[in-house]
Amino acid sequence: ELTQAGEPDARERVKSELGIPPEAFVVGGCGTLNWSKSAELFVQIAHLVAQRPSRRPVHFLWVGGGNAIKLLTRDARLMGLSKVVHLVGDQSRPARYFRAFDLFLLTSREDSFPRVCLEAAAYGVPSVCFASAGGIPECVGRDAGIVVPYLDLERAADAILTLEADDDLRRSMGTVAREKVYAHHDTRVAAA
Repeated sequence: ELTQAGEPDARERVKSELGIPPEAFVVGGCGTLNWSKSAELFVQIAHLVAQRPSRRPVHFLWVGGGNAIKLLTRDARLMGLSKVVHLVGDQSRPARYFRAFDLFLLTSREDSFPRVCLEAAAYGVPSVCFASAGGIPECVGRDAGIVVPYLDLERAADAILTLEADDDLRRSMGTVAREKVYAHHDTRVAAA
């Protein structure tokens, strides 16, 4: 069952704890750091976004851990992204981090139907994901986020900056994402 439980001021608290400016646009990611989740692409896309102009600072926040966290931390440092890529590891209350997301970036190469996208959508957060990487692109469609060609990091960066630049479009897509989740994927509906 999906829930939006959590602290109402979690967005501001998370930003403050991580040193993210209050006005920053936060791109979220979540999952175990393994091949299928492709978190290394999360850092590479952050690098592409950091090289382009944006209206406000863009920060990348990954929730989840695994053996690769030291490697990703090193990559972010060597790319000059230590202040904009935040890898918080496993968390007992990940929902508070989801509240800080403006956009969810699913970097999975292969993921049948990741619940993390549904959880983000429950908070009204649209997703950017790769086509042909599982079932989420069909859920996102053209109205609950942006689907980019498989492993096209440049197009993923473009999609992020499109939604960063257009709050109305992002909010509209987030509303559709939330509606889709509660209409089709809540266990009270999908597993009744």
